[in-house]
Amino acid sequence: MRPAVLLLVSLIMVTAGAVDELPPGVDHRMYCETCLATAKGLKKALKEHAGDRSRAKIKAEVTKACESLMYEESRLTEARTACKHLLDIHKDTFEEALLTDKHDTLEANLCYIHTKACIGVKRKTFQEQKQTFEDGIIEELINKHGDRVRRTRPMVEDERESIQNLKDEL
Repeated sequence: MRPAVLLLVSLIMVTAGAVDELPPGVDHRMYCETCLATAKGLKKALKEHAGDRSRAKIKAEVTKACESLMYEESRLTEARTACKHLLDIHKDTFEEALLTDKHDTLEANLCYIHTKACIGVKRKTFQEQKQTFEDGIIEELINKHGDRVRRTRPMVEDERESIQNLKDEL
C-alpha cells in the first residue's frame, strides 16, 4: 500500500512540473498558438533553404524566429514574449526536432510532445471560427468581387409548385 501511495505522489509531482511556467502577460492559449506559429515559421524558413540543412543554419533560423512572427499589432508583443520564453527554455529541443522529426508532424511534436505548450489548450475548430455575415457585408463583398460571384435568380411561385408536383410523383 505504501509503495502505491509513494508512486502516486511522485507521479502527481512529475505531472505538475511537466508544463512550463508561462511568462507574465501571456495566457496559455497564446503560448500554444505562438509555439505552433514558431514551428510553422521555422519549417517554412528551412524549406526555402532546402539545400542547406546544417545545424548552423538551423541555429541561425531558430535565433531569428521570434522576429519573423506575423500577428495583429495588438498581440504582437505578447506573441514575441511567448516565443522568446519558449526558445529560451526549449531552443535545443526546437533545433533537434528540426533536424530529426518528420516535417508534416513537426508542429504537433514540438508543441504537444516536446515542449507541452499546447497541453490542455482547447483550440478553436473550423466551425467555431466561422464568421456570420450581415446583409450589408454580403452586398459589399458582392460588389467588390462581382465578376467572380454567380448570382441565382429567385424562384417564382409557378416553379415552386411544379417542383413540388415532381417531388410528389416520385
